[in-house]
Order: sequence, then C-alpha cells, then structure tokens
Amino acid sequence: MKNNIIHKKIFSKNRVSEELVDSGRLYYLDALRSFLLLLVVLMHSSQVYNSEQTWLIYSHSNSIIIDYFVSFLGLLRMPTFFMIAGYFTVISFRHSHNKGFLLKRILRLFIPLITIAVTLNILQAYILVKSGWKDYALQTYIINGDWIQHLWFLINLIIYTILAYLFIRFFKEPTKKVLQVISKKMANMSLYTLLLVLPFISISVILILKLTPNYLYSININQVIVYMPYYFFGILIMLNKTLLNKFANISIPIGLFITLFSFVLIKNVDGMVAIQYKLLYYYFKGLAVWTIASLAFTIFKKYVNFKSDLIYKISDASYSIYLVHHVIVVMIGLILIQLNFSFLIGLPLLFVISVVLSYLVHRKIILKSTILKFLINGKK
Repeated sequence: MKNNIIHKKIFSKNRVSEELVDSGRLYYLDALRSFLLLLVVLMHSSQVYNSEQTWLIYSHSNSIIIDYFVSFLGLLRMPTFFMIAGYFTVISFRHSHNKGFLLKRILRLFIPLITIAVTLNILQAYILVKSGWKDYALQTYIINGDWIQHLWFLINLIIYTILAYLFIRFFKEPTKKVLQVISKKMANMSLYTLLLVLPFISISVILILKLTPNYLYSININQVIVYMPYYFFGILIMLNKTLLNKFANISIPIGLFITLFSFVLIKNVDGMVAIQYKLLYYYFKGLAVWTIASLAFTIFKKYVNFKSDLIYKISDASYSIYLVHHVIVVMIGLILIQLNFSFLIGLPLLFVISVVLSYLVHRKIILKSTILKFLINGKK
C-alpha cells in the first residue's frame, strides 16, 4: 500500500517521491510546536505558585491547584515536544541532502546552549544570589552543572540527533529494516490498541534506568532515556504517513476521558511502594502521556492546520522565547512575590509579561542583529 511505504529519502540520494510524503507543509505541527514551547513558559511561571515550593523561587500565596496543574502540564509538554523534534529532524536531514546535516544541526543547538549558559543563566544566578534565594559560588555553579537549568532539553536533542545520525549514517540498511517493521506494525494497529501498547515502553524504560547512572557530569541520564522513545516515535510518524494520520485522529471525547481517568489514577497511587502500584503508576502515566499527545496532534490538525502570519511569527520567535524566558520569569516573579498577589492574579500576570517580553526581545533585538541570530538561534 502506498501509504504504508516508509519515506526513503533518509536512506537514499534520490529525489523524494510525492507518493511517500506530501510536499505540503503541515502547518498544525508548526503551531503545536510553538504552543508547547509557550507551555514551557507557563510551566515555569506556575512553579512560582506551586504549593510544593521546589522551584528556584516561590510565592507563599500558592495553591495545591497549581500542583495538579503543573503535574497535568508535565504529561503533555516535553513528551509531545520531543515527538515533534524527532519529526522535524527527519525534515532537516531531507532538506540538507545529508551534506553537513550533523554539523548544522549540532551548531543550531550547541551555540545557543553555550550562549545562554554563559550570559543569561549566569545573570540569573547572580540575581538569585543577590536576592537571597540561592547561595551559588561560581566554581561550584560550573562544576556542579547548575548552569544547565532549562537548557537540559537542548542537551537531550544534541544526544538524540547524534544517535539518529549515527544509525542512519553507519547502519543504514539494518536501521531501514527495523524502522520499516516497527512503523508498519504500528500503522496496522488500531489507534486505541496502539495507545494501550505504547505505555509498555514506559515500563521497559524504568527497567533500563536501573542499569544506568543517574547523572553524567550534570547531564540527567535518566531524563535522556525517558524522553528518547518520544523522539524516535516522532521519526517514525515522519517516515510513515499512515501512522501519523492515525495518531492524529483520536476521538476527542474518548481521548479526554482516557487522559483524565489515567491522571486521577496515577495521582492516587503515586508514592505507594508496593510493586503492583508502581507498575500501575508507570503504565497509566505512559497511557496518559501517549493519549494526550495524540489529542494534541488531533486538535491542532483539526483546528489549526492552516497558514497564518500570527502563527508564523510565534513559531519564528518560539526558540528565542524558550531560551530567554527563564531569567525573565525569575525577575518578574521576584517582583510579584514582593507584591504578594494571589496566584489567580500573579500567575496570569507572570506568564503574559514573560511571554511578551521574550517575544519583544526576539523581534526587537535578536532579529536585528546577525551576530545575535547566530548566537541565540544558531542561524547564519
């Protein structure tokens, strides 16, 4: 079947066949990627008002509601983002025709990583020390890896990109066969069968984590492994159009029910030490994550799959917003904490101000400087 053929551009120098992948851009994935990066800002803003008070700064005008809200956002935010990152990695590989792909991709990630680490993240550390929230020393700040902060996701992407490239570059035929088999089997399943099967990956990952160190330097190895399946699933849905269309076609009411049911269940069994409860927790957390990702794909495909100047501007700015927002959330958050606003007022204010200021930094400063575009966006 035409729709079940894996896209061969990744393994061949021949021109892409139109019968394998549509030449048209999927606008809803641009919109979804931008939305998810905005959720990162919302997540960090919410942490200021989280009742657990575990973030860099926190307000005493907090609420347990925010605790549940942060937990729910965690199901959607990074797993779905890594799926989309995997999807666009294949597109980047295709457009580069394999010439300089790895170098260009790594520079796109590594240059902003270093730039933000030695500028805004050090500024943030200085602000936190001067305001009494942290007690960093420069030497330990570097040695302990405290400089990483929100940049961990760039480190993950660098690792995933290198792994994907190595498999494609040096194990082309075995990789091709494995991807063909996996994507075909997934595409032949019903969506709900697929969603019931995918959470077993989460359980398998937990077993793998017992064999690996928690940290290497300050790179969270556990985190790298946990998010890796989502990234490689993103590669699969790029290579197999049938699988992508199936994943982006869940019934919205059924998807919401599965997600909410799973979320309530995992919140009730979280912390129980018996092995049966731990397995229950990991399975239904996986089910919630995969289902809410399918919901996000479905909703954005159904309602936001069109070309839009507004979406384009937000998409264009989303990388900058992600990189610069963290220190802005801290600075504005410190002001709002002093004003002692309720979370009902403080959280929306913090989120909106942080997004607007980050967006203006992109439009008014970064885009007007060739050097900054390279240093912060990795673009020549």
